[in-house]
Amino acid sequence: MAERRVLDASWYRRNIERAGDLDFMAGPVSPLEYREEELPITIAFGTLVRLERRSKGLTVGQLARKLAIDEDEVRLIEHDSSYRARPRTIVCIAKEFDLPSKEVMKLAGAARSKDHALEEAAYKFAAYSDDLGALTSEEQKMLMSFVAFLKDKARI
Repeated sequence: MAERRVLDASWYRRNIERAGDLDFMAGPVSPLEYREEELPITIAFGTLVRLERRSKGLTVGQLARKLAIDEDEVRLIEHDSSYRARPRTIVCIAKEFDLPSKEVMKLAGAARSKDHALEEAAYKFAAYSDDLGALTSEEQKMLMSFVAFLKDKARI
């Protein structure tokens, strides 16, 4: 009798990381399954990427080169809450900014979450951001606080 392999999150993560520049979707959620109520979380994902990029002093082009994606994709991630980044891109973003990939996948809409605390924190974070120039000290504090929240969620 053939052995049945269980495909868990770590299996998907290993295969996404091994795939390099290949594009594929992994996991149970398809882009057609997103619901309207998930939009605030994806807004927070774009805000997080934009603020992290700005806090590191990176241009859109520089971040795109680091992630090995098109500049247009970075712009879509940052400004279009309906855009769904590929899992490989999400994992690369999490690594680039030293964020927990599981929580970033939830923010990006690539993993379902019934975590109301995450949704509330993400919504508040996205609503507060300003997109002009260098990060203000208040934006820097807000970004650091949200990143700390995500890392704490990952430890639970």
